[in-house]
Amino acid sequence: MLAALRHGQVEAIEGNISALEAVYIGKENVVLGNVSANRGRIAGKVKGNVVVQQDLEIEAEAVILGDIAADLISIKKSAALQGNVTVGQEQVQSIAQKIQSSGDNLDS
Repeated sequence: MLAALRHGQVEAIEGNISALEAVYIGKENVVLGNVSANRGRIAGKVKGNVVVQQDLEIEAEAVILGDIAADLISIKKSAALQGNVTVGQEQVQSIAQKIQSSGDNLDS
């Protein structure tokens, strides 16, 4: 389980990230895969879907190419998003159940 990507540690990862608590993707980081966590903050680039059970903060430097689902979302000015955005606990729970039943494939 990878819970944080920070400059100087891992700059890019190809594959899904799943964290029981929080995930932070720094502005120098690139993730080519899906991200799921209880809480999250994204300042880097994600090419994949993002599912967060509680709060998701999307920083101004962030670029997300994929669908986003979270109970609460904060998006800073200048962030770039391409995909569907779903907000609300019931909807996030439904998507999370879909992920579990499909073997972590968010596109099914």
